[in-house]
Amino acid sequence: MEEGGKIVISPEKAIIETAYNAYARSLYTFARHLGFDRETSLDCIQDVFCSVIEHKDNLNEINDVRVYLFCSLKNRLVNVYKMRRPMWEARTSEAAGELPFTTGVTIEDEIIGKEEDEDLRRRVEAMLRKLPRRQREVIWLRYMQDMDYPQIAEVMNITVPQSHSLLHRAISNLRKNETDMGLFSFFLYLTLFRI
Repeated sequence: MEEGGKIVISPEKAIIETAYNAYARSLYTFARHLGFDRETSLDCIQDVFCSVIEHKDNLNEINDVRVYLFCSLKNRLVNVYKMRRPMWEARTSEAAGELPFTTGVTIEDEIIGKEEDEDLRRRVEAMLRKLPRRQREVIWLRYMQDMDYPQIAEVMNITVPQSHSLLHRAISNLRKNETDMGLFSFFLYLTLFRI
């Protein structure tokens, strides 16, 4: 909208644009970790933001924009998964109705980026792959997305005590399964201090 030759942006549009700029990359990474291809991930993110624009009058009812966007994206991806499930069930051994959650270490996460760290990256990925899907997801949300327990609970559709328990079990399993405690300690150091 123009007023006196100047373009005026509505507060709702500014909020949506700020949210997009702040969270689009993390949402994309989340969708990719859930096992969706690039196009599906981008389409679902676009669908989420189109829905937000459609219902912009309800923006004041959202307590935490980041958690709302992650929940909305996950719900949208679950719907896509359910529509495509017959095709995907032939290719996966994951439980019916649940999304896989992969833990490839990405550049966006800034964990490991140099060629000489390739061996370490493979070892960390192998360590994370030993965890059940939900435990990989809780670790990613907690340490890569810096979500607190109530936010994790909302995104994963579990209670706050369950989010505590799930993260504790994930870390315990990592500790138990990892024979190289130096690698486990290094992984925790990387995730806790975002190196």
